[in-house]
Amino acid sequence: MSSQSFLLGYPLYAAESCGEDRVLVGGGGGTLKSGLRNELGCYSVAGNTTAVPRCTLPINDAATAISLSEKDGWIAAVIGERVRTFTYRNTLLTSIIPMDESLASAETAPSTVKFSAKGSRLVVGFENGSVTVYNFPSFSEICSFSEHSHSVVDVDTSESGKLAVSTSKSTCFVWDASSGKSVFEIKTKAKKAHIRSVAFTKSGLTASVGFIVAVENENKVGGFVSTWNESGDKKFFVKVMKEQITAMTISESNLVACGGSEGNVSVLRMDTNGQLSHCYRTRRPFHILAVTSLAFTTPSGDLVSVSADSTMKGYAAKTIESEPASNLLVLLLMLLILISIALGIYIPYAQHASQNP
Repeated sequence: MSSQSFLLGYPLYAAESCGEDRVLVGGGGGTLKSGLRNELGCYSVAGNTTAVPRCTLPINDAATAISLSEKDGWIAAVIGERVRTFTYRNTLLTSIIPMDESLASAETAPSTVKFSAKGSRLVVGFENGSVTVYNFPSFSEICSFSEHSHSVVDVDTSESGKLAVSTSKSTCFVWDASSGKSVFEIKTKAKKAHIRSVAFTKSGLTASVGFIVAVENENKVGGFVSTWNESGDKKFFVKVMKEQITAMTISESNLVACGGSEGNVSVLRMDTNGQLSHCYRTRRPFHILAVTSLAFTTPSGDLVSVSADSTMKGYAAKTIESEPASNLLVLLLMLLILISIALGIYIPYAQHASQNP
């Protein structure tokens, strides 16, 4: 699979598609005097040998999580111990302008953030294990969820906006995004495993109900992906990597991309029944450090991965889609070679045996 590598010069922790085959990334060296800048930036990655910056914005601390609502041009980012919001002037993201709205400092720091599909709500996870749903941009509270006992690491909402899913070190719940009442708990297959990432599938999946995709890691065993329907039934479970999965994203066509703790990337294809099949795996680590975030660009569907090693990788969508066919062809050729070798050994032996009964 062909890829492009870009070195941006500061640790990267978050990536989101912002249309027109551009990606919004965030990161930085933090408040320490490391000499590494803190920045939000929009880069064009399609068809270029270098990442072309469309606009960049210096910030006062590292951006560790970002979410973007393309419909209204809003950006929400966890920067240091606050959630800050920004807007861009048009779909090309030629400029980023800080907004006045910002979530007031809470008793605990935010850890992750996600816009609803319609962009009218913002879900914020906190380090104390609580999750709050806000109206946006007023930041008036709709409801809160407090079943987690550890820092919330990932959140998402269904396309209808009715359900939310959140995960922490030891627990993962699907809950009502209007009342905060738990609907069901997603449990790990192994007792010592934990769920790292969660996401709802897109409307492109033509099924009677949507699916929730969960990333499950088990120490010294590897990373797994499971699919669940919105009624709480597990539909599929597959091992994806020998390493821990540290990031996951889903495309509009429901390709599931996973990034690992050793810098590898894997892509799976999901069918209408929630079944997953391997689509692509890197043959060597594409990042020196763990993959921190992934994003599929629109409309091309190219995949972008980022890492704290300051690198951003771009993968061509056409190559992802053609990878299974080429792998199958290689397997068929190898099978034919093995059959030929076996026949070459057996036929002379059979002839010799018939001549010397």
